[in-house]
Amino acid sequence: MITTRFPHLQAMGIQQWVRRELSLEESVEPVESAIAEPSIEHYATQVQWQPAAGANLLLITPPLEGAAEQLLGAMLLSIGIPVAGCYRGTVLESSLLTEGEGTFPSYLQQQFEQSGAQMILQLGGDSLSLPNLIHSFDPAHLLKKPADKRAAWEALKQLHSQLVVPSPKQGEG
Repeated sequence: MITTRFPHLQAMGIQQWVRRELSLEESVEPVESAIAEPSIEHYATQVQWQPAAGANLLLITPPLEGAAEQLLGAMLLSIGIPVAGCYRGTVLESSLLTEGEGTFPSYLQQQFEQSGAQMILQLGGDSLSLPNLIHSFDPAHLLKKPADKRAAWEALKQLHSQLVVPSPKQGEG
């Protein structure tokens, strides 16, 4: 019989906890994490793709609107790439761009290979560890912190130097 050190708790119907040591037979085995890594198919619902035939650039951005979308267009045009000419992925779940581990980078690598692009430009979030990826600030951030535009411009210049942009053929344009 357990004697209660706090009779007022017992009078209110509150159970008193008793500390005791567990025997080896009673000890709890470690349980593997119940949270499973999302499947590749899961990411298809978290990224909106806008393919562009013959695109040299796979563009990964968070959702952009208004002035941020206009700034994106101006940024890319400054290195001779129209937004419409990019294979674009808009990541709807922002945490995917900050969790650089798991299967999301594998999913993006798969999309990169399918797109036929030469480079990946990721705007926003943490830089994902992928080959051929250049990371910079997203345009919404640059609108709030114009001082970061210099770093964004350096990333765009690096991207431009690594892209092989086809020159117009004779008689065109």
